[in-house]
Amino acid sequence: MESGTPLERMVFFSDAVFAIALTLLALDLKLPEGIAAAQLDGALIGAVPELFAYALSFVIIAKTWLSHHSDFALIRRFNSTLAWLNLALLFFIAMLPAPTSVLSEYGDDSTPWPSILYAQHCRDLPAAGWDLGLRPAREAHGSGDGFACAPADIYRPRRCTGGLPAQHSGRVPP
Repeated sequence: MESGTPLERMVFFSDAVFAIALTLLALDLKLPEGIAAAQLDGALIGAVPELFAYALSFVIIAKTWLSHHSDFALIRRFNSTLAWLNLALLFFIAMLPAPTSVLSEYGDDSTPWPSILYAQHCRDLPAAGWDLGLRPAREAHGSGDGFACAPADIYRPRRCTGGLPAQHSGRVPP
């Protein structure tokens, strides 16, 4: 990736959206104000659902960022299709703190809607276009033009990973 290119700007913008989403997740972690020291144990135990929802969403965002990072290390330039697919992914990343908050607040209620909302959002995250994003981008450039390696080395269909997008490779490029 060349320095100062539109592709680099898109990667930096994407990294910022990922970082802001992770920050918004952490802002939702709060203990009740004014609790006595003797009540701290109970308050921490009561915060376990929020911590679990935070940890789950953190892993989903981190795994998606790692995949995004390795995908963009393969791309030399992009077209508007890839840019829109990237924005669709960023939309779902930026929105993830909202269903996480609903899940942590209402997940233990008898209604299934918090869990359904969260699961649907996590299911739609890879479906936002990013998991299949390299295929249209590759086809738009024809036989690998625009990629740092041959198309056969870039796109491998991803397995279902329980809502977590799988990476294209096992390493994170420098």
